Amino acid sequence: MALHQQDLVPGSGDQLLTLDDTTGLQWLNLTTTATRSYQDVLADFGGLLGTYGFRYATLTEVTDLLTHFGITSSPTPISSNALPIETFVEFMNGKSATNGTTLSVKALFKQNLVPSSADTSVQGISMILNKAMPGGSMDSTLIGKAGVGAPDVCSFLVKPA
Repeated sequence: MALHQQDLVPGSGDQLLTLDDTTGLQWLNLTTTATRSYQDVLADFGGLLGTYGFRYATLTEVTDLLTHFGITSSPTPISSNALPIETFVEFMNGKSATNGTTLSVKALFKQNLVPSSADTSVQGISMILNKAMPGGSMDSTLIGKAGVGAPDVCSFLVKPA
């Protein structure tokens, strides 16, 4: 695996970035955008787009990243996804909800069209890990509304290394 944690602020030890050597992309820690809507991020919440140079990752980029972690797209849990999803969460800190033995990660990617209103539905990736089984699922699905943030929804933001 050619994935490494890095600091957003050099020398700080924050480890808010994951570098994918295969693609040359740096991925922002998912919890940085937790509770922020798609439109909040587009409006440059925290200077992430303007100051730090991030942008929304495309579905293809997200799929490539998940493949590099060893995660397979499957709407139902499969045992081969358990360890890769756990590793993804360790690197990207994407844990957005836990319920006993179940871990859920939801994150938005770049939409094909800029949402026309706060009520426009937006798509993202949903991953569920059942540690009791163990098994995990990952699928692209409708996550929420463009203008409505949620504590269990993050955003996939990326920039060139």
